[in-house]
Amino acid sequence: MTGASKGIGKTIALALAEAGARVAVNYNRDGDGARDAVNAIVAGGGEAYAVQADISAPDNVARMFGALKKCFYLPDILINNAGISPVKRLVDYSMEQIAAIVNTNLLGAMYCSKMALPHMIESQWGRIVNISSLHSVSTNMGRIPYAASKGGMNAMTRALAVEYARDGVRINCLIVGCIATERTSGVISDELAVWEARVPMGRWGAGREVADAALYLCSESSSYINGACLTVDGGFTCRFSEPDVPFAEQKMPYE
Repeated sequence: MTGASKGIGKTIALALAEAGARVAVNYNRDGDGARDAVNAIVAGGGEAYAVQADISAPDNVARMFGALKKCFYLPDILINNAGISPVKRLVDYSMEQIAAIVNTNLLGAMYCSKMALPHMIESQWGRIVNISSLHSVSTNMGRIPYAASKGGMNAMTRALAVEYARDGVRINCLIVGCIATERTSGVISDELAVWEARVPMGRWGAGREVADAALYLCSESSSYINGACLTVDGGFTCRFSEPDVPFAEQKMPYE
């Protein structure tokens, strides 16, 4: 479970543990958050441990999977959740920032999938769930590298599903919309009502609602679902945007 020290990733990790899975909680910088997640799982009677790795770096990914094999287990289930999403116009990004976004959000998920697949193929059973974003299908200003990386994740999901279905491995993704987390609530708390009004269901989603969708894709209840991009956004991407603000007057999100 990558990017599991906070937010949606932590919620999915806890849900997997509740369902009986042993969970490796990956983190890059937030060691305290990862340890909190592990402690919560253990307190609930589950089994987990934290493993540090910057998944944008292939050597870090190889080290992480080596640690899993040596100390714990090789995963039957991989949740590719880790991601970064700064907001600015493309011309204002440095080349290094663009590379960091794509390398973490897309290539990191590809590296982890590559490392997890041999064990899954040998076992003839595996599940990979990629956590994508509504920005992969409908976006706004300031999200070009992020949107591109998540669109690539959707395409990667479909390609993996075609390539490994006959090896007993199912690969799907969740296209996640407005979900209340520590980060999103802190960034746009003053605009919460505005964003809620744009969601047909009239509210932000909860992390547990994403986690339940991930559990479904990992379960036998979804046994004939493969290569799907399941949208979890309360209907957000189904709705026309009202043309109430001329494009020239639009601002960057959170300006």
